[in-house]
Amino acid sequence: MMNRAPKGVVRLKPKTGEEMMELEKNISELMKRQVEEQELSKKKEKIRVCINPDSYIGKEILYQTALLHEILAELRRDKGSR
Repeated sequence: MMNRAPKGVVRLKPKTGEEMMELEKNISELMKRQVEEQELSKKKEKIRVCINPDSYIGKEILYQTALLHEILAELRRDKGSR
């Protein structure tokens, strides 16, 4: 009687010592890159705070954002008319 895998299951051949070392090396490098990316994202992301949009600061931010959008739209109009 043959030792068959159940239907839909693929049996992998055992890895050699060199293949296992290469696999471990690749996993190690991947983990190292992930840690570096996490550290980089932590440096890029500063402290985040929530601002109540009904507060004075929230209203001021909304007002200045609206002004910036108007300026940007004006610049785009001027650039398009050239």
